Amino acid sequence: MRSRLGRVWVGDGEPVRIMGVINLSPESFYRGSVRATVDDVLRAVESMVRDGADLVDLGGMSTAPYNRTLVSAEEELGRLRPAIKAVRDAYPNLVISVDTFRARVAEECLRLGADVINDVTGLKGDPAMAKVSRTAGPRRGLSPLERVIGALRESLEVAEGAGIGPERVVVDPGVGFGPLSLDPVITGGEPVRGDLRHGDEAYPWYSWDSILIRG
Repeated sequence: MRSRLGRVWVGDGEPVRIMGVINLSPESFYRGSVRATVDDVLRAVESMVRDGADLVDLGGMSTAPYNRTLVSAEEELGRLRPAIKAVRDAYPNLVISVDTFRARVAEECLRLGADVINDVTGLKGDPAMAKVSRTAGPRRGLSPLERVIGALRESLEVAEGAGIGPERVVVDPGVGFGPLSLDPVITGGEPVRGDLRHGDEAYPWYSWDSILIRG
């Protein structure tokens, strides 16, 4: 059995993967692991990548059971936002994991560029976490065809949840346009955003349709 963490596969037939852990929480039980600034985070990530890390895990709140470590969701996000943005900008292909059990935090971190949610409660700490994990995960590492199929499947699930029967739905795979989502907050006012609609390092915009058609 295999599972995918962003673009990294784990499980049967896969090599051992290395995760670097970065604590952004001053209350962490291991003081030497705490990165207080974005520059500290980037230096740590650089070292981890150089030493062979396949992904890095960012934590904004300690879960040490013997310390008073609970902070608000806003405080947790305040620690995570700049770190995720900086790491994603500096390492566009690195898999970023976020250690949180809060659905609100997880959802925003995924929108900021995180790939994986590491929930120490196993989806039991926040009843909304399972839904966020199912619907909000990014599709980096998948082919254009897989990304389109995944986006369309999510839309069909939304329609089904609203009571719209399959006989009332026609699916358009969107040749010529990446899967679209309403996301004006993240895009700075642009009303509709496409999934990598301007291309990426693997699939520039002019190859997207040809890959889909060939598939």
